[in-house]
Amino acid sequence: MESNGRLGLHIFVTTSYLIIGMLIFRSLELENEKAMRVQMTQKLQAFMANSTCVSMSELRYLVGVVGGDVRMAMAVVANRTTSDRWEYSGAMSFVVTVVTTIGYGHLAPVTTPGRVVSVIYALIGIPLTLIMLKDIGDKLNNVIARLYRVEYCQKAWVNKTINVSIILIVGVNVAILLPSALFIHVEGWTMMEAVYYCFITLSTIGFGDFLPSGANLLTMNRRLYRFTIYIWIFIGLAYVSLIISCISNTIVEKARSVERHTLTKVEAELRRLRHEVMKYQHRSRDITTDVVGAASPSCPLDVKLMHYKHVGQDNDAFVCALSSKTTHVEVQKKDNDVMDATVEKYQQ
Repeated sequence: MESNGRLGLHIFVTTSYLIIGMLIFRSLELENEKAMRVQMTQKLQAFMANSTCVSMSELRYLVGVVGGDVRMAMAVVANRTTSDRWEYSGAMSFVVTVVTTIGYGHLAPVTTPGRVVSVIYALIGIPLTLIMLKDIGDKLNNVIARLYRVEYCQKAWVNKTINVSIILIVGVNVAILLPSALFIHVEGWTMMEAVYYCFITLSTIGFGDFLPSGANLLTMNRRLYRFTIYIWIFIGLAYVSLIISCISNTIVEKARSVERHTLTKVEAELRRLRHEVMKYQHRSRDITTDVVGAASPSCPLDVKLMHYKHVGQDNDAFVCALSSKTTHVEVQKKDNDVMDATVEKYQQ
């Protein structure tokens, strides 16, 4: 029952997060999409006005052909006779995106044997890559653990703050900032675009809207450049996975701590309430016995406690019903917590 409640809470939180994300990105991107559609319409109308020999059906056909493979179409328009998409470097880029599940979508097999082999290759390669990333993460975790134990002073919180800061600074530089600087220099991206690409890649989201190509480099330098990117991807994936795991474990542990604390308080309150109920039940039995003994023999023995009345500074007065008479009972506490009852009879 408890696990079902936790599952329901997780589903509710995740669904709420998805709905919030939907609303945020809709508000951010919808107007820009409309503006781009207007610009595209204007450009196509200008093209058709200047190219009277091209009909709308021919334009649709051309757009369909180009849309099938935009990069290939751009290469043909640029009159590039060679392509490295499925050469050694291109094929290596493809298999790296497969086993790391980044999946930029810029390169995919189009033949039936290629698609079949891709499925089999991924089924074997993804687990192998995850095992390797786990081993790399363990090595990084050992290094982080050693850094975390370094002491700079006698104050524990100061040591913890300094160590966490060093770990984060080094990790962010290796995984994000240094590669971003390389992409800015080679690809000509802005700082925002380079950081965005690094995060999208290392989080395995892989939109594919930015791709490093090294087109301006010489062939040998381009191969070294791509090999460096592959090494960065594996190390960065291990580091990001480690950080995400630490954050997830911290959140789960905090939630469990709050849950344990809440359960402890609830159980303590329930014990207190049970103790109070038992105490008042004990008082009621003692008072009932005294009242029955003081009443006339014709009165029934099953005395029913009707209600509870506040008298003085203590709630120690009860009104009981005994047949046609009302009996007022005042209870006094003694040092040993024994009750004395004084019974007075009043005619209704």
